[in-house]
Amino acid sequence: MTDTPDDYLDRNKAAWSEVADVHAAHRMRTLTQAFSKPGYTIFGTDPEHEVISRRLRQVGFAGKRVAQIGCNNGREILSALNEGAQSAVGFDLTPKFLDQGRGLAEVAGLADRIDWIEANAMALPADYDGQFDMIFTTIGVLGWLKDLDKFFDGLARYVKPGGHYVMEEIHPVALMWDEAPEGGMKPMLSYFGGYTYVGTGDLDYYEGTDYGGQNSNYSFPHTTAEIINLAAERGFFVTGMDELANDIGNSFPGVEEHKANPPLGLVLVFEKRA
Repeated sequence: MTDTPDDYLDRNKAAWSEVADVHAAHRMRTLTQAFSKPGYTIFGTDPEHEVISRRLRQVGFAGKRVAQIGCNNGREILSALNEGAQSAVGFDLTPKFLDQGRGLAEVAGLADRIDWIEANAMALPADYDGQFDMIFTTIGVLGWLKDLDKFFDGLARYVKPGGHYVMEEIHPVALMWDEAPEGGMKPMLSYFGGYTYVGTGDLDYYEGTDYGGQNSNYSFPHTTAEIINLAAERGFFVTGMDELANDIGNSFPGVEEHKANPPLGLVLVFEKRA
């Protein structure tokens, strides 16, 4: 833990750029083959993320304009198109991931139905205000946002009345757990935050390889109450909530099997008041 440098966003962008090629080496060949098949969808194929798939399908994609903030390589927002969305936008901070998404969109024959936008999620461009029937984020977005209120400001501008925001995240309670000096994972951090978590070379969540990352990354805890209250203040109300026992982030070795297993994942469905 440390003070947050003023240029932390640039450092996070550099850190994700370092690992983007590593992620591509792990997954892009398989994803390219998958999206070459008409109608391929990632939803429902991974049991670790079954709940977010079910919740997104409950809200429904058919005929909607949708967006994913923090879209990474685009596998999920492209799946939304293959499940019936009319058009889509993928937003991400890291150009390398957006380029991966463009490549998959070409293979899938979906390039004419999706835009790829480089953007800071705390300063979303006004060009898309009032356009979306649904926005979703999947695991590993909210924790990178120091000013979560600004993210929800953008969501409130983007989502149409009656539209939805669906989120999947590491559960805020799980973020109390960290690697203890004597080994193993233990509750060591305050649930209520007040700190910045710093990592270096630790962003290969697929295989956990040592890829020689040189740029530090900075993330921030947010309580469940903070998330719900910020949404409520901007006209959203909760229509569904799931707390998950499984380690959806592959971040807490051994904790899922612990006799005092805390919630490790959180899925929330918000609807914007009409």
